[in-house]
Amino acid sequence: LILMMAFVGCENKVELPQPPPPPPPAAPAAQPAGPPAGEAPKGVPEKSQAPAAPAPAAPAGVPVEAKQNLQQGLSYVSIARQNPGAAKENFENALQEFSRAVEKYPTYTEAYVNRAVVYMQQRKFNKAMDDLKKAESINPNDKNLHYNFVAWYSLQNQIDRALDSLDKTLSLGFNDY
Repeated sequence: LILMMAFVGCENKVELPQPPPPPPPAAPAAQPAGPPAGEAPKGVPEKSQAPAAPAPAAPAGVPVEAKQNLQQGLSYVSIARQNPGAAKENFENALQEFSRAVEKYPTYTEAYVNRAVVYMQQRKFNKAMDDLKKAESINPNDKNLHYNFVAWYSLQNQIDRALDSLDKTLSLGFNDY
């Protein structure tokens, strides 16, 4: 049995914040200043409108620096996987970067999950579980998080719990086989 743990955020690139659009020109007094009452302008959600889906693992409020730390950590992981002789050092560097991301944004689910995966790679299972539980407290519906619970339970030979977590992962829409 080959068990793969999922690092999350590999596909996410760090995007620098864009400046806000310029304000619209002032409308003449005879024209209405905005859309009819109860409607938001096109492309702008109403303030009272709740999101239809759970919040993403990396909400828009994640500081650019934290995203950069996450990306740098993922780079170290990639190097560790490509060069097993340097894996120990690169996993340590990845841990430092994921920890920096957590320090800069304490509710950064992706950083906790990725740090947990590195801890599993290093066989530091208690630390990995601590990070998985922290990530779950932040975003309980993160499918990648629950996939990594499957990995953790499997590595601990807790097959029933691993299967329960797998069911949860699939019910949340995980399909990155």
